Amino acid sequence: MDDLPVEVQLKEAVRAVEACIAGDIDALSGRAQQEAVVALQRLQSLVSAAHAKAVSPWDASAVWADDRSRSGPARLARDAACAPASARRVVRRARALRSMPLTRAAFEDGSLSADHVDVLCRANHAPLEALFARDEAVLVGHARTMHYDDLVRLVDHWR
Repeated sequence: MDDLPVEVQLKEAVRAVEACIAGDIDALSGRAQQEAVVALQRLQSLVSAAHAKAVSPWDASAVWADDRSRSGPARLARDAACAPASARRVVRRARALRSMPLTRAAFEDGSLSADHVDVLCRANHAPLEALFARDEAVLVGHARTMHYDDLVRLVDHWR
């Protein structure tokens, strides 16, 4: 599938998700249901990583302004029929990840959930950018193994 154009890969991915929706989850054993739920949560984070990877150049090039939209989040919210807050979060995450190569790589390889990435993105703001760059490897290393609430406490302490 790697040698297929991205557009074809996206169509196949949509078909695979639609097949999951059409499937009979109720017929699965409890263990299989547990595994399906966890796999779908991981898939959701991977889709968020792919989305951020696509949003970043789209946002940076301002292609979103070709219809005179005032901002990327406004265009995304309108065209994707999502909440403006969701569109802002997606664009903010994509922008932050441009300067967070280790976080981005861990997100894209499935080591970090979107929630973990957002915690790290919030830590990487203007006054702390140099410190974050210095400590990114350590923070990402902890994020790979920590539960969400523990990561929030760690990052709050780091700040």
